[in-house]
Amino acid sequence: MNHKGESMGKYPDRETAEELLREAEGRNPGPWGNHSRTAAHCAEAIARYGGMNPDKAYVLGLLHDIGRRFGKRHLGHVSDGYSYMMSLGYDDAARICLTHSFNQKDIDGYVGRFDTSEEETELIRTKLAEAVFDDYDRLIQLCDAISGAEGVMDIIDRMSDVKRRYGDYDPGKWNANLALKEYFEQKMGKDLYEAVEKDSFHPDMTVYRCGDSDWLLSEDAYEIYAACMYQPTFGRYTAKMKEFLSDSAVGIYVCEKDGIRAGILVLDCSGEAPEIVGIAVSESCRGCGIGQYLVRRVMQAEHVRCISAQTDDDAIGFYRKCGFRDEKTTEEYQNGTVVRYHCTLTSEATHGA
Repeated sequence: MNHKGESMGKYPDRETAEELLREAEGRNPGPWGNHSRTAAHCAEAIARYGGMNPDKAYVLGLLHDIGRRFGKRHLGHVSDGYSYMMSLGYDDAARICLTHSFNQKDIDGYVGRFDTSEEETELIRTKLAEAVFDDYDRLIQLCDAISGAEGVMDIIDRMSDVKRRYGDYDPGKWNANLALKEYFEQKMGKDLYEAVEKDSFHPDMTVYRCGDSDWLLSEDAYEIYAACMYQPTFGRYTAKMKEFLSDSAVGIYVCEKDGIRAGILVLDCSGEAPEIVGIAVSESCRGCGIGQYLVRRVMQAEHVRCISAQTDDDAIGFYRKCGFRDEKTTEEYQNGTVVRYHCTLTSEATHGA
């Protein structure tokens, strides 16, 4: 497997981590992939509010269960993940593969089957005893305890679900998870579920900055983006997209839903406030919240507190639904009067949108 991203110390960058997860899901498909995406989202959000490195938190959350790449194992996924990450030189990610299941540093508190060999079990015991937990270990332990395959869960509901599936849940581990929730809420000065957007996060949607020029210049991409163009043609679209691709101040973001590219947002970061140049969702996926999700995730990815857009009567409803404030203007042309809206959204407003 060719790892294109550069290492960020002892863990991979986001691009590489996402590639590792996709490759692992191809080998062993299952709900664990979206569980990992939920954990990554939660870790990033908590880290941002808690004064930690959000990119590091995201990557460690995304890879904590990467040992499931090797098949349907219980305790075995811990040793598999540790050994795999160590083989790639990602020591910090390896440690998280080990520590995320043991908030009390006690292998006997593991919830699930002990399906490891003597050698694997000894590896876990030894490395767990050597580990000195820091806030990233604790963070991923908490995120593992609130992350389901379909989104963020209440911590009690999540632990109760695990107890139902496995028949038991160590009381000490249960109480330690509740203590972690309290610890990080104090660290953030914020309610946990508000911080991680419990009611709006969708692990089946993935937003990323897209550099795939072949796809962006294809008919498939045109069919999506044409919805936000005036008098679109494929020729006009490809000419405009080539301009975007050649401009370092412009970011092109894509949203995938269930692995299918379903939305495109183009952001111009050359001005004082980044401006949405265009945003569109494929016709078959409209009404699923993809547009709003794109806006929120792009603001987070660009680390901006304010974003702007200009639109017309046809699309102003969408921007208002996202939480944008708008100012109406009129422009006179030979053919008549054109109504435009100058829209602004702050990061604070996205939590209520």
